[in-house]
Amino acid sequence: MAIRDRASVWPGAFAGLDPIFVPYSEADGAKLALPVGESITPPPLWFVDSSDKALAVAAKHVDTYLSRGETPELIKDKVEAVKTRAAHYERNSNMVSVSM
Repeated sequence: MAIRDRASVWPGAFAGLDPIFVPYSEADGAKLALPVGESITPPPLWFVDSSDKALAVAAKHVDTYLSRGETPELIKDKVEAVKTRAAHYERNSNMVSVSM
């Protein structure tokens, strides 16, 4: 199962959507072992990966994108890429943070 599939079910699982369905996985019909309801806020998702696909996942689903081991120029490019892609999903810079 790809990280984008896991990340896409994260908010719904904490909102009480039931059962969890993830194509091509063993999570079909799964539930959280929590008293799930509207009042439970999902824990933030943190994610680190430098591939193009990872930047897309971070922009669409992740609360904090982590960068590591890159030069300041590469970090600047990645921050801009994540924020630009996040805007495509109508997520503003307050919805996606970047950390190192």
